[in-house]
Amino acid sequence: MSTSATLTPNHAPRDSDMTRATRQTTSVTAAVARKSLVTCEQIRAGTRIEKSQIAIMRPGTGLAPAMLPYVVGRAAKIDIQSGELITFEMLK
Repeated sequence: MSTSATLTPNHAPRDSDMTRATRQTTSVTAAVARKSLVTCEQIRAGTRIEKSQIAIMRPGTGLAPAMLPYVVGRAAKIDIQSGELITFEMLK
């Protein structure tokens, strides 16, 4: 039997091991299931970002969709390629 949880004499995983494994799995699942703001076209440095230039896609490793109002109207600090996750470091 291969398992990452430590087994007790009755071969049942300990609660602490199950909690740790569940926490790690939940964290990975949340990042994949969450969504992020992504550019749907190339944006040149200095260009004001419009809502039509942004898509909401998975995975959730970038800015959350709730940040959209804080992104729209700001200028790009650098060239941003189409399909790239948006971060505040890219914005003026």
